[in-house]
Amino acid sequence: MEFLKKHKKVFIVAGVALLVVILACASIPIVRREIRLRSNGTYDNNFDIGDFEDAMKVVKKNYPQWAQLVEQVYRLESGNFTSTQYKQTGTAGMMVPAGAGWPFYGWSKLFFSTHPHYAPLGSVDDTNLKTLDPNWQGGKKIFVVLPSVEAGAMFLAYWLNAGNPVSSWGGGGDYANVVAQQATTIADNT
Repeated sequence: MEFLKKHKKVFIVAGVALLVVILACASIPIVRREIRLRSNGTYDNNFDIGDFEDAMKVVKKNYPQWAQLVEQVYRLESGNFTSTQYKQTGTAGMMVPAGAGWPFYGWSKLFFSTHPHYAPLGSVDDTNLKTLDPNWQGGKKIFVVLPSVEAGAMFLAYWLNAGNPVSSWGGGGDYANVVAQQATTIADNT
């Protein structure tokens, strides 16, 4: 009992700190759908254009200067929101660099630590994507799986805002010019 009296302030401070953490976690947005890993190594996702439209509202609120470019990259990388990779991962082709792994798969530790509700769920390789799409033409690639399209779109906007050129998202070369040719109807009308 003497110990408790001596350290009463410490327990009060610790209790308040715990309460602050609990309340902060309660304000984290909940992902729109539950995502499960299937036995064949793919995720039980079916992201579509509606998911991207919802994500663009958040991107435009936080990074309005990047909304059009985010849409252009997504359109190019997702085959206008129809590719198996997009439907499974929610990303614009976020590949796992060689040697990278969980929990950030070679991408920004700062972003995903600051926004844990956007953190990667895992990865999926093209072998598993072929089980969903017999016409899959990818090489041996491993893609990051995010909990939502919003997570992917917000990460891309953050990444662009950090000064990374769009050409480096797609491996350089003429990528920036190809991206610039993509439509921006969602960004323009959201």
